[in-house]
Amino acid sequence: MQDKTPATECPETRAAMRDYLRNRMLPGRRRRMEDHLVGCAGCIREYVDLRQSRWTAAPVTTRRARPAVDLSVLPRAVLVAVA
Repeated sequence: MQDKTPATECPETRAAMRDYLRNRMLPGRRRRMEDHLVGCAGCIREYVDLRQSRWTAAPVTTRRARPAVDLSVLPRAVLVAVA
């Protein structure tokens, strides 16, 4: 991959990578960032490193998630049918 984008975009792109990974960007900004990543080997390397470090640092949950509904208010027949 060759660098095809101006290096002046790199600091802005690298500063916004966490927002990009968290899906917290407006569509136009996201598209500009993706265009830059396609043409900039340095930024794509940094993006891959950041993404991998987030994956390895993500906590592993062993507990089951609580139900979104208070099951105690449902009739017993519904609970038995669901189980």
